[in-house]
Amino acid sequence: MFLSIFQTPKTRHYPTGHLKTDRRGSSPAWSLVLLLITGCSSPIPELIREPVEPRISVEQARRGSGDLDGRTVRWGGEIIEVENKRNETLVEALAYPLSGSGRPDKESSAQSRFIARIAGFIDPAEYKAGRSLTVYGKIGAKITRKLGEYPYTYPVVDASVFYLWPEEIERVDVYYPLYPWPPYVHGYYWWYYPYRPHHPVRR
Repeated sequence: MFLSIFQTPKTRHYPTGHLKTDRRGSSPAWSLVLLLITGCSSPIPELIREPVEPRISVEQARRGSGDLDGRTVRWGGEIIEVENKRNETLVEALAYPLSGSGRPDKESSAQSRFIARIAGFIDPAEYKAGRSLTVYGKIGAKITRKLGEYPYTYPVVDASVFYLWPEEIERVDVYYPLYPWPPYVHGYYWWYYPYRPHHPVRR
């Protein structure tokens, strides 16, 4: 009985990598770790991560007759241009389908353009062309602008929540010609190996 006081707390292994400790042998350190893990939350707003039902596409809103005005949507795309007004900012974007996290999937085919109307000022130096943006809000009245010489009708979303996604870093493998390694351990052979350093490319 005396030795049992100093025994290591019992642990039980559970599937999918979970480790659980008996309450009798719970460690303050483990409790602190669990508290820190559960206390961490995603920086992505929930309204950006969660889909809106029923889903209304940008193209549906663009071709609609105005009957969709006031409906809630979650759209995302690649920023084309930022226009700062006196009390608001208009962000023109090229729409893409959204991934499970709510990020625009630029590997998919692009859809129609739309304008996100955001209250106040956002900096075009930060929200620059090519960055990915997801917005949540209600459909507003459409805006018609010249796209070249073509009068293009933009569906508008009055964004109450928006999220600028971090820039993606793409790893590119660059192939260099073969080059010799030092002699083999027994001194009989020269080994040749293709070197492919990784060059990060921002998208």
